[in-house]
Amino acid sequence: MLKFEQSLLPEPSELPTHETIYKISTFCINCHWHIELTVDFRDNGSKKTPCRRNTDFPLHHFISVAGNSYPDPNTPKNFHFQCSAPQCPVDLYIRMYPPRLKPKYIELMTSRIRLKMRLEAAKGIDFSRTGGADDQPARPVDALNYLSTYLQDSLQPKQGKTRIPLLNRKFLKTFGKDCDELLLELGFTRETVGRFTQTNKLTLSLMYRLGRRGWH
Repeated sequence: MLKFEQSLLPEPSELPTHETIYKISTFCINCHWHIELTVDFRDNGSKKTPCRRNTDFPLHHFISVAGNSYPDPNTPKNFHFQCSAPQCPVDLYIRMYPPRLKPKYIELMTSRIRLKMRLEAAKGIDFSRTGGADDQPARPVDALNYLSTYLQDSLQPKQGKTRIPLLNRKFLKTFGKDCDELLLELGFTRETVGRFTQTNKLTLSLMYRLGRRGWH
């Protein structure tokens, strides 16, 4: 599936220039691997004439320049190809990234047994969170939906939506305390936030900050 917001696609009938870079960013809906294909038309030394129709080299013919063996199938993979035409500067890069959410994390978020345990733990932390909807475990889909919202908020931060209070009722019964490894690996950070009350007492709250490290 194409990720339009991360792709640089040519316009219809557009011809590349000496500064053109195209990129297709996509992911597989079955295995959830992310794939980036980058085609770089920028001049490469004396190579300044890309292959084109009605020339001696109407099509690109790519040969491998650099690639690595990857004994671990779940590691990111990078491949580099160059067009074999003598004057063509075009480079092709293929980058493959494994899913961000490991199978163990999906099970961690969606297991009905774990969700029931989080509800009971939440009741032990705050006895006021009983009755009505708060007395029901989160649904398996809830954690995925909430995580999607958190990620979107981190990409487009808005005032008042840059932190998640760990005692927030929605967070407490959906993620509890056993999803820390998942959230930290995704790049969220934990912090303690201090506030003074009207009686000048300092209260401390543990939060997850939504700014994420190392994503693109």
